[in-house]
Amino acid sequence: GHRAVCFLTEKSRRAGDQQSEEGFQKPFRQPPFDTATSIIAHHDGTVRGLRTTLDRVLRFSQPPTAFLVADCRCVLTTMGILLEKGRRLGHDIALVSRDDDAFLKSVVPSVARYVFDPTLVARKLSHLVVQLAQGKLLSPRAVRIVPDFLRGDTFP
Repeated sequence: GHRAVCFLTEKSRRAGDQQSEEGFQKPFRQPPFDTATSIIAHHDGTVRGLRTTLDRVLRFSQPPTAFLVADCRCVLTTMGILLEKGRRLGHDIALVSRDDDAFLKSVVPSVARYVFDPTLVARKLSHLVVQLAQGKLLSPRAVRIVPDFLRGDTFP
């Protein structure tokens, strides 16, 4: 039901961040989401930079009502800025963290986020390492590990 959704990310040339931007925009090119606006808002990773970026985005004629925040360190700053502006997380604004960190388990309101199963990551990685150690040639291929969505209070 969100008409404008914002991916808040630090300006980066890292492959994972660029893939996140592409993956974020992809659904907005297809029905039924093609009527919604996708916004990618870059910041410089500082509190001041986040504040400036959020101030700009929230002044749009159709400001976002949902945010996907790329770096879990920036989630707390984003939450604080939105709360300062009188936005109620999980009510006026949905907020999801792309990344997970142990400290997010202690945040109130609880933060919706994507989480990886570390056992699965270790198993896939160790399988590849064992194959290399045995002298097997590995064909170049992408190994994707899809995270689970952990619903929190910031995502109604």
